[in-house]
Amino acid sequence: GPPSWLAEEISAALGEVERYPAPEASRLRAAAAERYGVDGECVVCSNGSDELFRALAAATGASRVLAPGPCYASYADCRLPAETPLLDAEKGFRPDFAFLDALLKRAGPGTLLFLGSPNNPTGSFPDQEALRDLALRNSGCWIVADEAFRDFLDDGSLASDGPPNLAATRSLTKYW
Repeated sequence: GPPSWLAEEISAALGEVERYPAPEASRLRAAAAERYGVDGECVVCSNGSDELFRALAAATGASRVLAPGPCYASYADCRLPAETPLLDAEKGFRPDFAFLDALLKRAGPGTLLFLGSPNNPTGSFPDQEALRDLALRNSGCWIVADEAFRDFLDDGSLASDGPPNLAATRSLTKYW
């Protein structure tokens, strides 16, 4: 069960749960923008990653999803046709960027590619420079680097220096 001190903490905080969260989440957005070195207008908050992934698919006008696996299952649940090619187990499920480039070229513009950075469940971490280069070579596609577990590795983020078709997502509940 929960620790004995938790009931007291919850009781003390109940006065703060009388309102809905701020719709624009301006304080949270400003804090995230400062932490990751991006403009606050580039920060979007959502009620969980699954909601954000579907919103990204809609906002980009994507027509299909590529979710190389094994990966988080919700990448392929964006209400679009999805392909989930299996990455090579002998290579530790690390993304093969020549393979990904060929997949994107075959799928064509309007494709939304999801990659865990690091990946869940394998823990593989894609080469960040290769990921940036992949986005630059496929400017008609969108690439989402899901950095939900990146805080366990370092303070970096692709959000601060990636090309405009490369989005980075984070999660408060994995680390914080």
